Amino acid sequence: KNCSNGSLSKTRVINVKTFKQSWYPRQQQLRLHHVLRASLVLLFTGVFFMYLRIIKTISFHLPKENDFIAAQEPLVIKHLRSNGTVNSLVPQHHEDSVKLEAPMLQDLSHNTGIALQSNKLPIISAMNNDRNNKNNSKLKFVFHIGPIKTGSTTLQRAYIKDKAVLQKDGYLYGPPRLNLANQCLDHKPNRCDESDKWRTVFLPYLQSHSEENLFLSDEIFGTMADWDGNWNLLQNTIGKTWDLSFIVTYRRFFEWFTSFYFQAHKYGMPASRITTDWPIAANRTERYSNRIPTISAYFDLLKKEKNELTSVYVQRWGDTFGKLHPMEVIKSKFEKHYPVKVFNFHQDPNNFVGSFYCNVFPGPQSHACTHRNATGTSKSDHRARSGSHNYDMLSVAAFDANLVDPRVLQRKTVANKAKWYQEKALRLSANDFPLTCMSSEQLNTLLEVSLQFEQRILPEWYKTPRGEEEHREQFKSYVLEQRFCSINATEAIKDENWRNF
Repeated sequence: KNCSNGSLSKTRVINVKTFKQSWYPRQQQLRLHHVLRASLVLLFTGVFFMYLRIIKTISFHLPKENDFIAAQEPLVIKHLRSNGTVNSLVPQHHEDSVKLEAPMLQDLSHNTGIALQSNKLPIISAMNNDRNNKNNSKLKFVFHIGPIKTGSTTLQRAYIKDKAVLQKDGYLYGPPRLNLANQCLDHKPNRCDESDKWRTVFLPYLQSHSEENLFLSDEIFGTMADWDGNWNLLQNTIGKTWDLSFIVTYRRFFEWFTSFYFQAHKYGMPASRITTDWPIAANRTERYSNRIPTISAYFDLLKKEKNELTSVYVQRWGDTFGKLHPMEVIKSKFEKHYPVKVFNFHQDPNNFVGSFYCNVFPGPQSHACTHRNATGTSKSDHRARSGSHNYDMLSVAAFDANLVDPRVLQRKTVANKAKWYQEKALRLSANDFPLTCMSSEQLNTLLEVSLQFEQRILPEWYKTPRGEEEHREQFKSYVLEQRFCSINATEAIKDENWRNF
């Protein structure tokens, strides 16, 4: 109402009850109208696409002229041979590629009663028919099995992005990181009947795609137990339907070692048994004391340990550190049963994914290879460079020095706050601490072992400038970047700023 001049002369008086009765139903009708219209649009769209799918399915299953010809081929060849017509033209073992010319077709039609039209008849050749070739030859199953820390995550991210391109090459990329080795294939006997991933993911995947070439990636699969029961299981589930082959990746050992050191000491990793709990002071001298060792101490530890109960290297790869490259262990185990191909991690550092595609799916018609050569490997494909354990080691040193109250602060919280203080407040890096690095003797040993592995695994590559020469240069860059160093936490905690923090 308008009360500005104390008058109601220009005011329209509305009966609220009447207004509700006339306006609300109208709005409800409009809403119902829009809902019905949207529902009808969705219904007709769904029916249309269902109609297209049914037509496509029917047309796929209808017999093609090629199928009829292929079905009659044995009869054709048999008739020609009985008349002696084909013996002079085609050897016995080349029956599948015989070409029937027009005069021959007329004779054949007249003598056998088979109605054939020469102007529409294709060459009778299973090798020239992609569909027949797919049905007559065994399907392929390519399995990329790591080992860990060889770019598997980068490749798996690319596989998901390039799924449609891989299908153009005839390969369907399956569910990544099934972790079947740890789920059921790491024991003797195996436990696959009890594995949810085996029963509810892997087997249904195989059953639903039994007529397609498959491509899987699981970097843990290479640690599968070398036992006859496991190999028989693979043969019965995969080998009977697909031609199974494996891909392993070679990465220079010194690079692999630094990456593995970081991976092995993440919270919750069974390799080191590091948890987010504060360590127990009495356990400081034990092998698994819930404290992260320096990279120098870990190098000596792996060299010394030969017990399967304590050495993660022996547990996973069945050999002592520095004797065999993890890739060699996996390759020697699997190649006794199936073909194994080695992919060189360093072949094209600027296009890692493209290099992999062009080696695994070679040929001028490889869509995956062509696609990645054109687009390259993007930054989003790469996993972020390994972080640093220096902040956790600093936090544990503070705990040991009674500078942290474990009843109030959690270990992971202190480590994250320390990282923020160093990198955001002080604007320093994770290596701007007192450091303890691998000794010259350790570095020389690591380099020599790394060179020996590459010379043995890729002898021809090793002879090129990209081999030994590049290998040594990259090792020097790792030394300069302090990749072989860890924080000297005992010294760092003496700093008054950090003690106050």
